[in-house]
Amino acid sequence: MKFIVVFTFLISNLFAMKTRINNLSLNVKWNQNKQGSILINYYKQKFHFKDESSIHYIYQTDSIQISLKETHDQLIYDSCEILFQSHHYKWYKNYKTYGLGKGKVQAPISISSDEFDHLFLVDISADSIYKYSRKFDFIKKFGSFNWDTNDSYDTDFSSIDEGSFDQPTSIAYGPRLGYIVTDSRNNRLVELDMDGNFKNEIASRQKMDEPNKVLVNKFKEIIVLDSQNDRILVLNSFGQSLFSIGGFGSHHQKLNNPSDFALDLDSNIYVLDQGNHSIKKYSRVGKFIQSVSIGQSAISLHFDLQNSLLLFHKNKEVKVFTPELLQFYDIFLDKSKTENIISSTTTSNHHLYLLNEKSSQVIEWIPQFSSEKKRVSTKDK
Repeated sequence: MKFIVVFTFLISNLFAMKTRINNLSLNVKWNQNKQGSILINYYKQKFHFKDESSIHYIYQTDSIQISLKETHDQLIYDSCEILFQSHHYKWYKNYKTYGLGKGKVQAPISISSDEFDHLFLVDISADSIYKYSRKFDFIKKFGSFNWDTNDSYDTDFSSIDEGSFDQPTSIAYGPRLGYIVTDSRNNRLVELDMDGNFKNEIASRQKMDEPNKVLVNKFKEIIVLDSQNDRILVLNSFGQSLFSIGGFGSHHQKLNNPSDFALDLDSNIYVLDQGNHSIKKYSRVGKFIQSVSIGQSAISLHFDLQNSLLLFHKNKEVKVFTPELLQFYDIFLDKSKTENIISSTTTSNHHLYLLNEKSSQVIEWIPQFSSEKKRVSTKDK
């Protein structure tokens, strides 16, 4: 009987608190204008509920009001911790890549990195890939010109077993201790080992038409921009087709001249739909989520390790978006160096490398972080 009385008391207090808390808002203020994101951790110490959290993006404000109705329906909290975070990029160094000689390229079209922080430039003119250290010391070159005239997978080995390409456009690390290359004019993906030697041809049966970008998500799935088919193709780690996004059209499930795509930290897919002048967001399994209209000069997309979506333009400064496609604050301290960026990558130390289309230079940026913690009570006063 005593247990029933205590249990009833606890439940009645929970529901009473739930009613009270749901009618409150959290007001957070700073001494000066802030721009960045805040991570709010809710907790209820008395009943030891599992912590919940939510992220809010703020832009040049000295206060923010958040409704506590955003908390989980089944959890009640009497206080929370606010962690304000912001980051900026400071220009560090320019690397001249164009020219003659060891490690120099003729027409770099993309830059990428692997989990060992090697950097890669794909030279579409020389049909080759150049590998560098994080400090841009040249390591090796692999690939050369080869036009595949064979239509069958069985005969492809004779023409590509030395790692030859016809206008390669991108390279991505993984998913099986190696690299995936978009061999654009040969309409295929090529799998290489860690030394750049041919291992396998991937998705040869998918009838790709000039694939021009490949990424591998954290689930080791291979995502390909199949440009002339106006679609995103998603494959498993063995190159077997899972599903595709797009096909020509203006509907939100269709694409018109997609020119780039990026993945956020949750492996959602963001497509730069050039013909429809928009960025379209899809879930990891291809479900349309939302879109945002953009101008006609956008040329490339990139997610950094802080989960900021960077949209680069021809002859215009970069724009920054949250994963919810809300325009965010400017995170580059020298925005004049963010024009005409056709490709970008981030290494494990959060350094950002941008490839400039006009100068063929690689621009390295160093992140600068700041944070501030506050604990706020949500009880009635």
